[in-house]
Amino acid sequence: MPPAANLTDGIASIRIDEEDHPVTEIRATGDVILDVYFENTNSSNKSIPNDSLRQLRSSKSPIPSTRIFYRVRLETLKKHSRYFQHLLGPNFSEGAAITDRFAQLAKTNQNPTGIGADELPRIKIVDEDATTKTFGREAVFRDMLRIIHGAVGWQLRK
Repeated sequence: MPPAANLTDGIASIRIDEEDHPVTEIRATGDVILDVYFENTNSSNKSIPNDSLRQLRSSKSPIPSTRIFYRVRLETLKKHSRYFQHLLGPNFSEGAAITDRFAQLAKTNQNPTGIGADELPRIKIVDEDATTKTFGREAVFRDMLRIIHGAVGWQLRK
């Protein structure tokens, strides 16, 4: 199976179109869900997970694309990434959607850090493999999110 099966914590889930999806909790008190679609194509010629790409090609199976949901902190993303600072700021529809959802939650006295993943603002991102041509980017993306959220040190000491 694609490496995404190993990337989700399975602690929380989000229900979309009558289907439950696991949520990778980068931060259990996260206030935003990143809905990231890692689009892979047959032009992928590099693989981060060892042997995964070779096995897929030898089986003649299509290269799978992966959708992963990450629970993260909005301010942490904006503080450490100019990309997220702009995308999730007031000048983009994604940032406006977050502001609107936070306002709705405030009217009902709900704190985004303490509610279920399916009630949080969800931001869709498509990560194409056109530039990197690399299969398995979701592992690097997850680790990058953990690093900027300060949640990676325990893994390095294991």
